[in-house]
Amino acid sequence: MVFENACLFLRDALLFREFTDAIKGGYSGRIIRALKQLALAYRGCGRTKYAHEVLHLLHALTSLWPTPLRNIMIKNWLVNPTGKPNSWVPVDLLQEHMNLWIKSIYKAQGSNASWDWLSMVSPCVTALCALATQINTGFGSRLGNKHGTPKLDRDITSLQDSISAHGIFELQLGRCIRGDAKAVTPNIMDVGFRALQDGPLKAYNESFTQLQKRLRGTPVANMTVPESSDAVVRGNGAAACEPVDAPAAGVSQADADDADESDSSDTGSSTGSTDDYFRAYDSDKGGFAEEENPSLDIDDY
Repeated sequence: MVFENACLFLRDALLFREFTDAIKGGYSGRIIRALKQLALAYRGCGRTKYAHEVLHLLHALTSLWPTPLRNIMIKNWLVNPTGKPNSWVPVDLLQEHMNLWIKSIYKAQGSNASWDWLSMVSPCVTALCALATQINTGFGSRLGNKHGTPKLDRDITSLQDSISAHGIFELQLGRCIRGDAKAVTPNIMDVGFRALQDGPLKAYNESFTQLQKRLRGTPVANMTVPESSDAVVRGNGAAACEPVDAPAAGVSQADADDADESDSSDTGSSTGSTDDYFRAYDSDKGGFAEEENPSLDIDDY
């Protein structure tokens, strides 16, 4: 099973390489395509929480979120701090780097540590890092911040010789890895696909259906915040609670409610947006419709 395991390794390695290259290049469509395969891989190798989060994100992108929200998400989850090609990074990774700079490099020492200092230096972290890099580069090559690219010719040649000597990519029936209790490496894509069909997708659809029913339910009573607040929150039929302006001085809450009801009668009911929000769920089939002809173009998401 050496040949089979080597082929599975190449497939999984190419998938991860595609995912990292898509992130570096800033291609959201390629990222979504890779996530669809990674969801099965996570489930197949036992990373159930990662699989659930990826499936939840894919469901929201393809069937749940309205187009404006979908565009906001896929056009703002990557950032290019330097403006150079193939230099895109996830927003959360950039935030982690900034937290490191704030906590370890630009933090105040001793009695100077205060919230005032933190609020002043935090917005300047990016500019301070760029200034340090510019000064460091301007004083000569010995003080530069770049490393030479290592030569891989000898490593690649040595790896090729080892693969050829052991016949890794030669099909030999009955051959397995010595000392390995599991001679066959499972196909995590196939295992993940079968595992999802057994129950997780059904459980997810049931929990999502229950959440839909809760959101469509009518509140038991009007929910209001104290009068000193700038806004009040009120349940309005099947629609979700939404903030409204607080009543002006000398106007009772009942008068404000009557005015809002008259405005809503002119503009129409808001149930249409709610139905559109749940359009992806097929109540007859008891699940979500499959995506047809998925596109890889960012503009199609």
